[in-house]
Parts: sequence; C-alpha cells; structure tokens
Amino acid sequence: MVGTSANEDIQRLRLALFARYIDQLYTDTFEDWARTRPEELMVVAQEALAVTRWHRGMEAGSSFLDAWIEAHQEQNRDKWYEILHSLDDQEVTQFLKTPATEEIVRNCAFARFTPWKCPRIRCWWK
Repeated sequence: MVGTSANEDIQRLRLALFARYIDQLYTDTFEDWARTRPEELMVVAQEALAVTRWHRGMEAGSSFLDAWIEAHQEQNRDKWYEILHSLDDQEVTQFLKTPATEEIVRNCAFARFTPWKCPRIRCWWK
C-alpha cells in the first residue's frame, strides 16, 4: 500500500480501498453525531431537502454545491425561506430515510461541524 504501483489496476484498487475506508469514517462519525442530536438532524435533513428542491430549479450541469451557495446568498433569502418552511415533517423524514438521499443529509451535516469535529485520520507515526 506504500508508494505508487506501476500496475494501473493495482493503483486503482488501492485508491478505491482508501476511498471506501474514508467514506466509512465519515458515515460512522455522522451516525454517532445523529444519535446524540436528533433535533439537529431533522434541521439538517430539512435544509438538505430544501437545497435539493432549489437545485431542481437551476440550469442543467449545476452541482449541489452550486445550489447550496445560491440558496444561502442574501439576495435569495425570501425564496430560500419560502422553500425551507414549505416542507412538512413527513417529507423531511422520508428524505432522511431514503437510501438514495440519506448521503446528502450526511454530507450536509458536515457543513455544521467545526474543523475540530470533522473526522481526521491519525497517523500512528505522529
């Protein structure tokens, strides 16, 4: 696992393994956070759903991050609050529990984390 392999397939496999374990680290951190903050989890899920709806109204090729930034800009405040407050608890819960969208909620939760709360990989040699 150390260094770069001359074999491209082995190199891709190594990167995939690293990505899988980093993703698992983020998932575990989110699940720990969500268990201790159920009310905040619902707020994050509501915001994630609202940004997803905002994203639908944007031009093709725009990213979720583009939608997040645009929705949170000052000049869009009224439209943002209208979308945010039009969501009912059932819609938000369904968005949170749907496998296709639960990762969006997970990723949005990390926007609320301070740098020191984000997952970090600690090296054994440090």
